[in-house]
Amino acid sequence: MTIAHAGEVPEIPEGLGDAGRQFWAEAYAQPWVTASNRTMVLLIARKLDEREAIAAQFFQTPADQWRQQRTLKDIDRDVVAGLDQLLLTPNSRRRAGVEIADPQKPLGTLDLLLALKHGEITPEEYDHQKNLRNSAGV
Repeated sequence: MTIAHAGEVPEIPEGLGDAGRQFWAEAYAQPWVTASNRTMVLLIARKLDEREAIAAQFFQTPADQWRQQRTLKDIDRDVVAGLDQLLLTPNSRRRAGVEIADPQKPLGTLDLLLALKHGEITPEEYDHQKNLRNSAGV
């Protein structure tokens, strides 16, 4: 799967609380979350703010704790569903075939040879990557 990063992060909407702002920043730090996902990111951010507000009131109204607990579970379910849609959970990425490349992981032998053949890396970079593979015991 090829993902092109769209570039700019949309401006954080007014009215988001700390949890929502933090989620907004973390979501748009992922290369596959783009401006086209703005509505879903905003919905999850607002749900997280709502969750924080309800959780803060949990012990203040003991008579309503069962309602608040049920509401928190519903919000958690909504958030998890949204995270799955945005591929922000490891399982959702695996199901979609998205793999996050490890920049420290040396390239495989075939990948190195193909990159060298197609001029994507220099012979010096090929030697460097080959030495990385040998030192890593791959």
